[in-house]
Amino acid sequence: MPLTLLWALLALLTLAGAGGCSRAPQAPETSEADPVDLGPTTAAQVAKAKAEMKERLAEAPPAPPPSAPAISEPVAGKPRAPKDGEQVCFVCEAKGEVPCSAPRCNAGYRPCPGPCFKRHEGTWAPYPGQPGVMARAVRTPDRKTYYISEGHAGEVWVFEGGALVSKGLCPTCKGHRAVACKSCKSSGKQECPVCRGEGAIPAAWTPEDNPWFNRQPDLVRLKDGRVFLGAESGGDELLVMWKTRAGEIITVPRTEVAQWPKNP
Repeated sequence: MPLTLLWALLALLTLAGAGGCSRAPQAPETSEADPVDLGPTTAAQVAKAKAEMKERLAEAPPAPPPSAPAISEPVAGKPRAPKDGEQVCFVCEAKGEVPCSAPRCNAGYRPCPGPCFKRHEGTWAPYPGQPGVMARAVRTPDRKTYYISEGHAGEVWVFEGGALVSKGLCPTCKGHRAVACKSCKSSGKQECPVCRGEGAIPAAWTPEDNPWFNRQPDLVRLKDGRVFLGAESGGDELLVMWKTRAGEIITVPRTEVAQWPKNP
């Protein structure tokens, strides 16, 4: 056999042997439920991306509510400018609110109804031996007088075991000696009773002739034109004495009263 043909036959046998003994590498078969190892670098990147996504979701503002339809007329109870035939409310001066009229309300707070010591109740006198310090004088059943300094205002004191002892801060006001007014919710303001919070009223209304004023049960009208809110505080068969809400005393003959209060 020629040498050239021999070398060609050997080359073919070598190629055939190599093809029959090896296989091309194939990717491993995995199912959707099996975890896939992404390697340390790829896993760290995924964890970082998840953390950043959580941060963005936490910082994202909530979706705004649907916008309300536009209101063409002023909302009832909100101050507004007077229209034709109207005037600025003469009670609240267009503010729509007035100071709270609840009894003893002071800037939204009223005295504590609990049993604590208060500066406006009881007998207060200079503390013995301490100039400039006020104290409440308390007379106990054993006819002794105790002086409780003003620093203990807001505490509850009781006579117990033959002595006057403190029970600590008042449970009602927590020692503040005042509680929030429920009528105005501690705001110190309430809706104007004349304009109902709108700040504008009909031009024909006057301070002494308007629906709110005419509904008051203590309305008094005199024949000379005077009008006020008050109550009868004295007099005799000929004269009557009135005390107005403002504290003024008015005395007139009974025959001069044109309209008497509904609840004298």
